[in-house]
Amino acid sequence: MNPLFSSLKRWLLLIYTIFATIITVIYIMFNSTFYKLDLVKYNNDIDYHNKMSSILSKGLLQLNGNFAQLDSFLLIFVYVLGILICFISLLLNWNTYNKRTYTPLISMLGFCLPLTVHNGENILWMVLLGIIIAFVGSIFYIFAIGKTYN
Repeated sequence: MNPLFSSLKRWLLLIYTIFATIITVIYIMFNSTFYKLDLVKYNNDIDYHNKMSSILSKGLLQLNGNFAQLDSFLLIFVYVLGILICFISLLLNWNTYNKRTYTPLISMLGFCLPLTVHNGENILWMVLLGIIIAFVGSIFYIFAIGKTYN
């Protein structure tokens, strides 16, 4: 087997997870609203208190648009592509029993989480949790197949 292909099979999931994280962070930087909270005004003005209380229940950092659902075509495309890469990684290491690993399923769960969970909370929490799970799964994947391709 080509050593470059073996190395690519090993590191592709982690490289794509890093890429997805960078795209997600850039998207959040340019398409979100951060609400500043003035504590003195919050304690003294009842109208400001009511307005900020409704915002605080959703979180101070929110995506523009629907805060509880992922509406961005870019992020949906990045996460669906991540699911496909996880599935391909699972299939590439399925051919023999000693190379078989289920760890790409952990990363697949991380990429599926922002697309499927809509519990009325701020979607950024699900995106953050999904990226963390995808990183953990991709690192476990590298360790699981590391000795096989060395």
